[in-house]
Amino acid sequence: MEKENLNKTDEIRKKEIANGIFRAYNVNNRLKNSTLTFQENSLLAVTDAHVLSKKREENNIPYSSIRSFKVHEQGLGKVVEIKTAAKNYKFHLFNTKAFVEFLNKKIK
Repeated sequence: MEKENLNKTDEIRKKEIANGIFRAYNVNNRLKNSTLTFQENSLLAVTDAHVLSKKREENNIPYSSIRSFKVHEQGLGKVVEIKTAAKNYKFHLFNTKAFVEFLNKKIK
């Protein structure tokens, strides 16, 4: 039973990645769950709400405003740091390689 649930979760995650949807933790925001979605002209970063405030944080990052990004190791995983003119974003991603491939395609 548990193995079937894990297989379904893996299938869902693979479909999400194929559609440009990535799960992450927002390093800037106390490691809250985030969803990064590649859209036509921008990267949408939605961070889950705080338990008390019930507000979700949404950041729409246009590809044209991304100055640079880098991947570095932190603890057991990898963190992607995206630098724009206005703000720096850091996300601890579960599938860094696929995310970087998507981002490279969109920036170019």
